[in-house]
Amino acid sequence: MLPRNKVLRFGGDYRIVENVCGHLLMARQNIARALSDKVEMGHISLQEANAWAKAVLLDNPIEAYKLHLN
Repeated sequence: MLPRNKVLRFGGDYRIVENVCGHLLMARQNIARALSDKVEMGHISLQEANAWAKAVLLDNPIEAYKLHLN
């Protein structure tokens, strides 16, 4: 199992930028479904699920790509 800070869950090599919106929607839905299942099974808390979602969709890409957001 990977640590949370090593997981990126969204990205694609699209030639048409419009495809990114659909891929982001699917990625968010799948992440939400997977994390909600883990919460329902008692494997993680709701706070941990929220931290995972924020990490894989925001914090980790910022760190991996050395982005500076204002």
